[in-house]
Amino acid sequence: MAATGPGNIIINVIDPTGNPLGDAEFIEGQAKGTYDVQFQLQTTPSEQEAFGPGTYLVQLAVCEGDCTHEHPYSGIYAQAATSFKITGSI
Repeated sequence: MAATGPGNIIINVIDPTGNPLGDAEFIEGQAKGTYDVQFQLQTTPSEQEAFGPGTYLVQLAVCEGDCTHEHPYSGIYAQAATSFKITGSI
């Protein structure tokens, strides 16, 4: 991988009803090489986040600046998506 400038690594988890959960990690810039970042998702059911059965979409983006393309030098370096399925409830 190439070196980066300041930006964000963003994760979004979208539940089966379309409600998003997300987080972002600011990066000051990384030297050429492999980048390591970790996110933890608290999945204890609550009134706001039930974590019921269904398919959850996971989206990731690595961005220069704020990911919007609204500012010079801002934009998306890379993005990926995957999903996971909860098949039952406790």
